[in-house]
Amino acid sequence: MKVAVFYSTRTGNTRRLAQGIADELSAYAPALIDLAQLQGPLPAADCYLVGYWVDRGRADERAQHFLKQLTGQKVGLFGTLGAYPYGPHARHIMQAAEDCLSDSCLLMGHFLCQGPVDPDLLQRMAADKPIAPQAKTRHTIAATHPNQTDIQYAASLFKERLQHQ
Repeated sequence: MKVAVFYSTRTGNTRRLAQGIADELSAYAPALIDLAQLQGPLPAADCYLVGYWVDRGRADERAQHFLKQLTGQKVGLFGTLGAYPYGPHARHIMQAAEDCLSDSCLLMGHFLCQGPVDPDLLQRMAADKPIAPQAKTRHTIAATHPNQTDIQYAASLFKERLQHQ
């Protein structure tokens, strides 16, 4: 089975996660493709893993556009965000990303983890109003992700799904 790992990134968080997933899935000879550099036809693959960064509670526009073009593919999704990757907010983000897929696609799994918030965004937020202590804590924690545990967990999720296809 051949896998292609696509990703969209703004600060490098999603690229780091995508590279780690590709490394962990080396038995599937994954192609690693930055959506910003994508040209021409998609590489032949049995499964596409697609990474996005969260922008205002949704997958970023480049990733959304790419997902909406896929038809009849096995697709796994992974994303990074500054908020915690669980709870109603995270579920909303995941559902919105999944809703970008055609009904003809087969969702192979979905992984979401934290990543550092863009420093420029943090500065703009702090200029508007003081950042609450709980938000500072969340940003501090987010700055330690994606880490090796995140990468291994995501790769294990997709490896398990690929092995049962």
